[in-house]
Amino acid sequence: SMVVMPDSQNYSKSSVNLPIFSQLTNWIKDNKEEYKIQVVVQEGDIVNQNSQVTPTSGDQTADQQWANAKASMSILNGQLPYIMAVGNHDLGTTSAQTRYTRFNDFFKASDNPLIDPAQGGILKGTMAPNRLENAYFEVHAPDGRDLLIFSLEFWPRQATVTWANQIAALPQYEDYTAVLLTHSYLNPN
Repeated sequence: SMVVMPDSQNYSKSSVNLPIFSQLTNWIKDNKEEYKIQVVVQEGDIVNQNSQVTPTSGDQTADQQWANAKASMSILNGQLPYIMAVGNHDLGTTSAQTRYTRFNDFFKASDNPLIDPAQGGILKGTMAPNRLENAYFEVHAPDGRDLLIFSLEFWPRQATVTWANQIAALPQYEDYTAVLLTHSYLNPN
């Protein structure tokens, strides 16, 4: 099975709710055998504010929120591969005012050997070097299916979609089932 984690921003931003984040990842780790969990995907809005120093809601600064998220997700390091998307709250200051994200400062492929390609992990490539907001992964499911999982930025730009389409069209992925992980694909326009 695959665990799908929705927005974790309300856990990251609040010292009161923060324990729930680690309870969630501990439950996943503790139940990986029983539920035959192969991979965890997180849908974005990892934090509530990307770079705002003063909390806009909750009681945690942006630095604290990113550190909180990293600590909770790190429970899965070496246990299960996890793939994360970047949401609107993970960009700009508080909600995608720009495309700037601190995601790559706190989450690196090398953190989890089950992701790190240098350690045999499932990450197969990124659109930009050392940047995980646009990346693709191979997962070989126990039922024999091969999955090609794309994690694409919030409101993927045309260049990103073109890049993902080029990867999906490669001959080695002809028999793979493609999975798209993103926080939001369609914008208000």
